[in-house]
Amino acid sequence: MIGRHPPPDERSHARDSPPKSTGSDDGRFALAVELSRRAYIAGMADLVSGATRRAFQESYVGFSVLGQIQADFDDAGVERKEIPPNKSVSGARRSLVEEYYTSVDWTDYAAVRRVLDAFEVHLLRIQDFNPEEHARLVKLIKRDQLGVEDSRINLAGHEDCAG
Repeated sequence: MIGRHPPPDERSHARDSPPKSTGSDDGRFALAVELSRRAYIAGMADLVSGATRRAFQESYVGFSVLGQIQADFDDAGVERKEIPPNKSVSGARRSLVEEYYTSVDWTDYAAVRRVLDAFEVHLLRIQDFNPEEHARLVKLIKRDQLGVEDSRINLAGHEDCAG
């Protein structure tokens, strides 16, 4: 087989053909499953970095009350789980955010999208009364190759995963 290229493996195929979305809820779910599969195959890192997650957690602690945090994550459909006993978190607000974070697979597009929906509400809430904090969080989001426009977060920098 001299001069022949080996057949492409799943890893290269995952980047070559973008998934199609039908626009329906079933289509969006199928797209999320496909994107998650591709991220797994490609060995992709977390879609939102630990630094950005910590920054949002601390921003929630500093600029939100428990009810706002719970509403943001519950309304976005993020599941709440018990924090593992080996992980120490202090404070009610910090613990509450951590309970939501504990349920998230940060490489799963659909799970991360729900968290980003919660983050968007927080960004909208702080943009007028604390523009410096808003700008700091937006900068971190952009560093993670996520797009932000009018406090709406998208995966603009993840074209190879978002199709």
